[in-house]
Amino acid sequence: HGHYILKSDSPLGPFRRVTENFGYSIDGSLFAADNGRLYMLNLPGNKNIGVVEIDEKTLTPKGVNKSTGVTLNHWTEGPGLIRRGEWFYLTFTGNHYLSTGYRVAWASRKGDPLGRYTQLDDHTLLINSVFKDAFTGLGHSASFYGPDLDSIYASYHCHAPEQTGGGLVRWYNLDRLLTNGGVLYTTG
Repeated sequence: HGHYILKSDSPLGPFRRVTENFGYSIDGSLFAADNGRLYMLNLPGNKNIGVVEIDEKTLTPKGVNKSTGVTLNHWTEGPGLIRRGEWFYLTFTGNHYLSTGYRVAWASRKGDPLGRYTQLDDHTLLINSVFKDAFTGLGHSASFYGPDLDSIYASYHCHAPEQTGGGLVRWYNLDRLLTNGGVLYTTG
């Protein structure tokens, strides 16, 4: 039911809470820009992704939460942002997590992370749409730079039948991402 920021002197902790709950539903993610500014991608509702700058002193949202214009026209979640050159690439997920239509989609924007993003008609990055396939729920990604500080990868999960108990387990997936002038591709 919202978000807090916690802080530590070490990535191993211990962490202490430094903000109260500042809302925005679920799945908020942070993006640190090259100029030191911190932004939070968030879900002000359940269909559109917003972005707001985080105040460097209070670590709380600063100014107006701006719509990115990004949506899957139904449940949209799991936003993440990565930059390559002048372009910002926003990835997000939607549909029901047990569906073969649960997917990772993308949009892009040139210049800075605040504002509306371009979402092409063919904006699906990763999907498993095979009917009655044992694997479902392919989505909810996070993008990051590889060890060479140039290659970009997407990590995401899918569900698969558990081999022994008949339930579902989440599998971790990793694919390379490629960019070309505002367009995002995957090798997966």
